Amino acid sequence: MLCEKNLSKFQHLHLKETNTLYDISCKLEKNTGMSVSQLQYASAIESLMYAMHCTRPDIALAVCKILGYTTTPCVEHCKAIGRVLEYLKRTKDLALHYNGFT
Repeated sequence: MLCEKNLSKFQHLHLKETNTLYDISCKLEKNTGMSVSQLQYASAIESLMYAMHCTRPDIALAVCKILGYTTTPCVEHCKAIGRVLEYLKRTKDLALHYNGFT
């Protein structure tokens, strides 16, 4: 359910589905050119971090990698976020469920 909320929030990205959440051929580096919308990038990071902390610890490495580029994100950084969202779309039925503590 949490993943579905994230995916519906970013439905304008027309996400496909992927089996892996990080593309190793994508080299993220500090942006020295034009930046994309920092507000939209931060919003996407915030949504991913919430999902990561609540039910999806499997995305932690990818989220931490893209988290460092919040100040001046570029298109490649947004593609990395899109990749994580595509992975969530593919695996939206997976989640951790906690039972009551005794």
